Amino acid sequence: MPFKDDFLSLIKDSDFRDLDRKMGTQEISLWRIIKKLKRDENSYSDFMAYFMDPNENHGIEERFLKKFLFSVVKSENELVGELKTALHPIDIEMSSFNEVSIYREYNFRDYGRIDILIEDKGNNILVLLENKLYSKEGKNQTNRYWEAVNKKFDPTKYPDQNRLLIFLSPDGLNAENEKFINISYQVLIDTVNELLEENNMPAETQRILTNYMKNLKEITVDNERLNWRNKYMRNMQN
Repeated sequence: MPFKDDFLSLIKDSDFRDLDRKMGTQEISLWRIIKKLKRDENSYSDFMAYFMDPNENHGIEERFLKKFLFSVVKSENELVGELKTALHPIDIEMSSFNEVSIYREYNFRDYGRIDILIEDKGNNILVLLENKLYSKEGKNQTNRYWEAVNKKFDPTKYPDQNRLLIFLSPDGLNAENEKFINISYQVLIDTVNELLEENNMPAETQRILTNYMKNLKEITVDNERLNWRNKYMRNMQN
């Protein structure tokens, strides 16, 4: 992950840390500096995958991953009608994610690359996550991923009921494939906020996640403004 490596090198740099401390009382924050360098889907997916990985050195172990998956499954179970996953929030809560492998830009070859793939061999859970920041779904993108995952992964090891397909976007856009659960950035914001409220993490991680959450909120507001503007323009043309 080039972005993750650059990010970690930056926050460990003594000159940068001195500068960040001096500017701490101003509007400019560590995450604001980084977002100006890279504000795209890949950077945000890199960041998310890093904190989801229990094997990384962020000091929060599996808690980010567990809370996020719990929230996704909980939101789906609260809906009326046919559910897109057989997983229940208690399944996530009772699971230990110590045999997890997290892949960025997992290559399905002719079927494309999914932003994040999580393979949990201990609980036989498979998670696909497609993250959209400002763009919409590509042509047949989620349909191709669904076809690919059925060909790539053994259904006896990862049956349908143990698969969690997530389509993440600022306002919860609908994926073309109906197997995907449509999740808004608010779920991600709530996950980070819940972690921060526990106040049980290294100070540096807490500071970075705080700024990350603020930035996610800004993106959500920006997206709402963009949607409003587009709607206004369409009405003006009619």
